[in-house]
Amino acid sequence: MKLRLPALYLLMLLWSLKTYADNSFSFDCQIDYTQEIVSEQAQYIRISSYQTKYDFQELGITVAPKNHPEYPENYLIINEPLIRNYHIEVDGDNLILKSNDKVLINTSVKKPSEGIVINASIQEFSESYVLIDFSFYNPSTMLRQHDWQIMFDNYDKVINNDNVTRTLSFKNYNRGYDCEDNLEETNFKAYQKYWGTLLEAILQKKVEVAAENPY
Repeated sequence: MKLRLPALYLLMLLWSLKTYADNSFSFDCQIDYTQEIVSEQAQYIRISSYQTKYDFQELGITVAPKNHPEYPENYLIINEPLIRNYHIEVDGDNLILKSNDKVLINTSVKKPSEGIVINASIQEFSESYVLIDFSFYNPSTMLRQHDWQIMFDNYDKVINNDNVTRTLSFKNYNRGYDCEDNLEETNFKAYQKYWGTLLEAILQKKVEVAAENPY
């Protein structure tokens, strides 16, 4: 019996770790940068030395140089749609972040490739309120770190676009963008479990629902 107990414990531990590795998660968020890029074009025309804060590499935008054969100097050449669909997917230990079809991150969650940031933090994860944050960064494909904040409550007893906030912001840039795509209606517990899957995959531990704060 003394020999079996450690083996049983090890088996249970391996099974527990496997449950996190086998979890799958998929999230989409649509953001339209059209108005922002129109404003950026005006800045490039007005100020010859202007430098954008937007990630033109991600958005597929190039700035026409002097003596360009087709476009005036500092004209923004838009090569890809400005409506971006951000896609986050976890399959086992692998995490993928895409902007449309452009892969920004494709790495192991447990052992990310060098320089890649994958973080999650919980501000509140209770029986009626969720406020959580995620951060993703790949220095080889992204200008700035993507910081996501997800917030929703159980006040209306249903989850839809009216009571969920899904916001993308960029490190060192004080502007947030709310997801514009519609949510499929669901209930609080199901949506909380959905985001709990991503939390557990990144944090590599079981995420418990906290009791209500009486205050």
